[in-house]
Amino acid sequence: MDSENKIRLLQLRKHNINFGFISHYEGPILTKGGKKSKSLSDKIRSDFQKDTDKFRWKAPPKARIAISFNMFCNQKNPPEIYRIVKYYLDLLQGSVFKNDKQVHYLEASIWRSPNKDAKSSIYIYAKRLIEFYKIWDIYQDIYNDYESNGYYEDSFSPYPYLIDQTLWDIADK
Repeated sequence: MDSENKIRLLQLRKHNINFGFISHYEGPILTKGGKKSKSLSDKIRSDFQKDTDKFRWKAPPKARIAISFNMFCNQKNPPEIYRIVKYYLDLLQGSVFKNDKQVHYLEASIWRSPNKDAKSSIYIYAKRLIEFYKIWDIYQDIYNDYESNGYYEDSFSPYPYLIDQTLWDIADK
């Protein structure tokens, strides 16, 4: 491991970063009021509960939460993203957060796979908003290092493949 990565690991330890809750659901992408939604809701909710136990996540009663949805869909015309997110937020309520008013940062992306044999799946990341800010502080420090050393780029991002459209094919793979 090079010294730059060691420094980043030490920064994470210094900030005592808690990586929060991570869940992966593989199956059809569902929406509120959809055909299979009612029959699968209880199973998905229990899977989320198992993941909260695995990550030792306790739903904070009042803390602000940051949630990220990364969806991979095999449907030709996936449902509207806001309907998908609303459905899964409802299922997360209780095990990940007490009330959806606690969600102060929400990001969602959907990638449609050209491969018809690929299965749809959703990755959900949740953490306290304060933990999210700590990580972005580290990214800001990295950005400042690049800028001060003359490596500044107009499109700096810790996730450049999500912004630079020329790299979207690589991200899709």
